[in-house]
Amino acid sequence: MSNDVKTNMGQIQSTFLGVQEFMQQDHTLEDLTTHLDSLPSRFRSVAYESASMQLGLHELTASSDLYLWNQFYEQSRDTHSFHIEIGLGWAQAKTSVIPDIEMWTRKSISRTMICDGIGYYFSLFKGRSTILNQQIPKFIVHEDHDGFDQGVGRRLWYHAEGNEEALAKLISQFSRHRLAALWRGIGIAWGYVGGKSSDDATIIVELSDSYDKQFKTGLILAAISRMASGAMVGELTTTCKEHCGHTEDNLLELYKLYLNDPNVHIGSFFNL
Repeated sequence: MSNDVKTNMGQIQSTFLGVQEFMQQDHTLEDLTTHLDSLPSRFRSVAYESASMQLGLHELTASSDLYLWNQFYEQSRDTHSFHIEIGLGWAQAKTSVIPDIEMWTRKSISRTMICDGIGYYFSLFKGRSTILNQQIPKFIVHEDHDGFDQGVGRRLWYHAEGNEEALAKLISQFSRHRLAALWRGIGIAWGYVGGKSSDDATIIVELSDSYDKQFKTGLILAAISRMASGAMVGELTTTCKEHCGHTEDNLLELYKLYLNDPNVHIGSFFNL
């Protein structure tokens, strides 16, 4: 694993845990967002993900209306929506409470991201059942399996520590019908964490084989998330242009489509 990838993973973990520590004390929502926005931009969305999880945990434990969480989401959705949705998935996984909220059916990509958070959580804390035994929790209905597996795929990239051979061994254990969503998750993780050179991307594209479009879709999801939060990196811009055929202008249009079209579906989101 390159030092850059290792460093990035360490910074992400530190950012996530740092927000959890900050939220152990009572703060207003304004205080919270001020603190989050003071953090370095590169992984600021991870800070929002962590805050989303903590807010979700607090409210799901007491009820399922998510009043404060929805306020947090609405004020920051234009810049950090994917990560805030993933954070709610973490909270749902930890509490096993599925809130009855409009978002759950309002946007298919929002729903996918929430289930992504659940999948990542289970892969991180219940790795034996989720990765080694390839189990999916019973409360995840069939139509949400892809979202769950997207989160599992993200975790596989972390679990493999950026090593392509280790990744290939991990993903080979899964049934063929789950591979598309897993590769999309790997693309998200690769695009957000690294490695980020075009040479490395070529290796993963070849490894993904017939699922290369799913891997590229994940790259684009990571790219538009970074662009929305003002944290785009040059290497990812180059990779999206070379491997996905999308410039920064194209990516901004895709993000606007996500924000404005309630019927957009992740399976047909990109023209690859």
